[in-house]
Amino acid sequence: MQRVKQKIRPLVLIAALIATLAASGWTYLQSTEVEADLLVSTKARAAKKHHAEANKSPLSNNGITDTTSSLEPRHFDQNLASNPFAASNWQPAPPPVNTTPAYIPPPAPTAPNFNYVYMGKLEQATGLWLIYLSKGEQFFSVAKGDIFDNNYRFEGTCE
Repeated sequence: MQRVKQKIRPLVLIAALIATLAASGWTYLQSTEVEADLLVSTKARAAKKHHAEANKSPLSNNGITDTTSSLEPRHFDQNLASNPFAASNWQPAPPPVNTTPAYIPPPAPTAPNFNYVYMGKLEQATGLWLIYLSKGEQFFSVAKGDIFDNNYRFEGTCE
């Protein structure tokens, strides 16, 4: 059984090689026939066009205009010729950037820094609270509604 497989394998490989070469040759012959047909038909078309232009009368085009004569010739780009591997970008240009700044609302007002240290509180006999504050070497005793340090008014405590 092994001997039969060893004899058949080379024959199968040779048959596959012959089939591949035959298919390649047939493809090559078909492509040359198509190229020859294209060449003949191009020459025939050019001759027919030349003959038509020679015998052209104003009424012969039946209202059809020739648009190929209005095409502009292609322009040669020297940059592409000098570097054929240069990067090309076919994307449309980005929209222009809006240079006017967006409206930024002014910041919310904030209270100035409160540089006072709480020292304590004392409840008076009338039920009014006195709050003791210090700022550096200065000491203040304030009650509800008092103005101290010429800038601040004490409005009360959270209790």
